[in-house]
Amino acid sequence: MLTPIQKLAARVYGGGDYAHLTQLSDCEDCGDTLFTALQRELDPGEDCDGLEEARRRVRQMIRDLQAVSDALELAE
Repeated sequence: MLTPIQKLAARVYGGGDYAHLTQLSDCEDCGDTLFTALQRELDPGEDCDGLEEARRRVRQMIRDLQAVSDALELAE
């Protein structure tokens, strides 16, 4: 069963396209690898133990994705 934090992410990610999912295994089979990675990061099984940790993890994911985006912009 998804946690309330994971459910919140599912409700807002992709305009709510994944709001109907209820299990992590459903997220893994949805075909959106970024959404799957987000749900895994927010999973208590990965030591995401609350809202503050979830916020920290999402901010880190954003920084990592921004670094990749920046590098792609500079690539020839």
